[in-house]
Amino acid sequence: MTHYISNYNSLQVSVNHRTQHGLTIGIAYTWSRTLTNQGYDRGAETYNTYDPNFDYGPAPLNQPQTFVANYVYMLPFYQQQHGLVGHVLGGWELSGITQFDSGQSFSIDQALDNFDCITPVGATSGCIAGTYPGGLEMDPSDIAPRPDKVAPIHMVKKQTQWFSTNSFKDAIGHFGSSSQGIVLGPGLELWDLSAIKNLNLARGMRFQFRGEFFNAFNHNSFNYVQSNTDFGAFGQALASHDPREIQLGGKFYF
Repeated sequence: MTHYISNYNSLQVSVNHRTQHGLTIGIAYTWSRTLTNQGYDRGAETYNTYDPNFDYGPAPLNQPQTFVANYVYMLPFYQQQHGLVGHVLGGWELSGITQFDSGQSFSIDQALDNFDCITPVGATSGCIAGTYPGGLEMDPSDIAPRPDKVAPIHMVKKQTQWFSTNSFKDAIGHFGSSSQGIVLGPGLELWDLSAIKNLNLARGMRFQFRGEFFNAFNHNSFNYVQSNTDFGAFGQALASHDPREIQLGGKFYF
């Protein structure tokens, strides 16, 4: 019987500043580590069934650092909104959520079964030692075969090269030495901001105009890196999170 294990350890800190002079702030920080020998909750087969703990390492959901801040500030100017100047400059409210994540762990894999037959260079038949026809029927869609780690990993963190790809080499005739969750993926920097204008009208009526800016500074945060050693784009960041989005809206209260 195969036994799967996982553990999670973290340091969590939160600070909240209640409303004072129109300002409310909440800050939360988590420093954590998630380790397991079955990163997909049995959604994928164990890589080395002879030794399940061979897979023990950072889980796909392992995210070492997470920082989130939320804030609301009701500008104190012209709150009574008397006169033209008061109606223009008063009733403003600024708010937002800022998030910084360090990225999640992912594994490196290769396209070919580690044990599938590969004909020696210069030969017309036969298999390299340790390989045989059909191998263990591993493929990335089920049991992702892993390569060997042949050198220390250097994190370049560029779109064209997220990490040193020459740190890995296809493993042939044996299980690859590259462990689960060996590379940390791209992090996230996100500023969601909003500006709200509350305009007092006659007889208790009020109009609210909202401008909401998601990823307000249009920061490009990558969210996918090619992890297969046999793909031409190996090690490149191929996708990004959503660009800046702007949403406008209004409400009429009566």
